[in-house]
Amino acid sequence: FGIAVDRDNNVLVVDSRNNRVQQFTATGKFTLALGRVGVDLGQFSNPAGVAVDGRGAISVADVSNARIQRFTLSRKAAE
Repeated sequence: FGIAVDRDNNVLVVDSRNNRVQQFTATGKFTLALGRVGVDLGQFSNPAGVAVDGRGAISVADVSNARIQRFTLSRKAAE
């Protein structure tokens, strides 16, 4: 799905139209945007889903680029 909650209770929301993932605090304050349109690492084309694993890594389904991108807590593309 396009929404996930990380281990710090931040809410991650896929913004497909703007090719990014936005992060908000539990109270709704915007804190971070991951990605922009493109084909390189850290860029998206029609992201559709987001998940967070137990270690805090963020995985994003990058549909039109036919890949899953993983981000560490340092917010850099890992693969």
